[in-house]
Amino acid sequence: MPRNERGISILEELISLAIIALALTIFLGGLSVGSAGVGTVHKRVSSENLARAGLEHIKNVPYKTEAGAYEYDILEVPVDAVPGYSLMVAAQTLETNLQLITITVKSGEQIAFVMEGYKRGP
Repeated sequence: MPRNERGISILEELISLAIIALALTIFLGGLSVGSAGVGTVHKRVSSENLARAGLEHIKNVPYKTEAGAYEYDILEVPVDAVPGYSLMVAAQTLETNLQLITITVKSGEQIAFVMEGYKRGP
């Protein structure tokens, strides 16, 4: 066995383990940030879909002029598909036979999304 051959020293092994640990830490940090981003996008898309469904439903019910007219109609929108969300509706008469409909989606007590649209009367 030649004398000039050397094995791996303990210092070299520790350095290689430190490099692997650093790479894994960076990788797991990236996964964490990505996961949080996916959660945010899911909340936004779910809220927007509920708001669109609510607005379309209100546009399809008969035109009403009294205050709070659509509060019971909005309860018919199926929010059970996305648990933890609720819908609120407000109607403001702008001119004869034209209303501004505002749909507010709440996640718990926080407002998650607000959508506005118009409804024409007969």
